[in-house]
Amino acid sequence: MTYAYRLAGEDLNLAEADLAGCLAAEGKDSIKKREGRVALAPGLERPRRLARTHEVSEVVCRGGIEGIDVSPETSFAVRSPDGLEKPVGEQLSGPENTVDLENPDEIYRAYGAEEELVLGRQVADIDRGLFDKRVNQNREFSSPVSMSPVLARTLVNLSQVSVGQTLFDPFCGTGGVLIEAGLCGIKPAGADIKGEMVRGTRENLEQFGVLSHDIHNSTAQTASDKIDYDVVVTDLPYGKSSEVEGDAIDQLLEAAEDAGRTVFVSDKDSVRGMEPTFSVYI
Repeated sequence: MTYAYRLAGEDLNLAEADLAGCLAAEGKDSIKKREGRVALAPGLERPRRLARTHEVSEVVCRGGIEGIDVSPETSFAVRSPDGLEKPVGEQLSGPENTVDLENPDEIYRAYGAEEELVLGRQVADIDRGLFDKRVNQNREFSSPVSMSPVLARTLVNLSQVSVGQTLFDPFCGTGGVLIEAGLCGIKPAGADIKGEMVRGTRENLEQFGVLSHDIHNSTAQTASDKIDYDVVVTDLPYGKSSEVEGDAIDQLLEAAEDAGRTVFVSDKDSVRGMEPTFSVYI
């Protein structure tokens, strides 16, 4: 079964990688095709884990608009960013259904053009506004330096970590990455040398219902010896407000040796000869 994913438009390459990471985390095949903001791929068991997708639809028809052979048996509405609502709605209309633009039982998403249409029945409408509830200023404990929940969730997804596995953030700060991991059913583990940050991370995790966690007031090196983790995801310390004992890169690379996959953010153009896969503005 093929599904259509309408990606957020701010960085399509990163949105595509976010989707690919979620597919890999569930052991699914990767993206089959992407045209503009619409990616075709297998279905996800947890589509709301996605950080950079607006809606997900089960593809019911592809091809010319005249070839639509779908007829809903209930009330429906057609939504389309490409202005296809009326012609598609006319093709779907029949004696056993009604058009209801306000409260339809089913929503159909139409992408492309009349000659080359992708039509899907919506299975998930992802409210990306929910990320705003977890921004820095809305947390029990905040810090002037904290990445957005959307970016933190994206890093989690890029790691391809699966539900039930453990994600380790060796420089956890206020816990932004760990919050997103915990909300995805992933076990959050972290470390920070500042006791204030550790207490704040625990408060923030529990504020958003992530009650099972393993947070250490220690160096990354010490914590990594005590935690059995699957992936490492972190925002490397930088700026005047950050504190770290020893070399952060050395500690990250040491922790990465025991991880299946490592994803990190740095303010440097390159790190020990490694070039960034993506560049993001923070």
